[in-house]
Amino acid sequence: DWNKGSRKGQHEIGLIAQEVEEVFPFLVREKVKSTGDFQNDNTAYKSVDYEKLVGVLIESVKELSAKVKTLEAKIQ
Repeated sequence: DWNKGSRKGQHEIGLIAQEVEEVFPFLVREKVKSTGDFQNDNTAYKSVDYEKLVGVLIESVKELSAKVKTLEAKIQ
């Protein structure tokens, strides 16, 4: 949930950039916002480059699917 600016109180769906950064630091950008919703606020904000995350997610699904197939074969 946004806690300041023109979006205050609005809900947002996404990932926590600091958590993504621990695993994939190259997918996180840090910017200093000084205009728009954060006027007069020179704090650095982190954001996730979601476009680059798609490939990682696709490969993860492929790996999990292969593991599921292996486990299903063992059950049968």
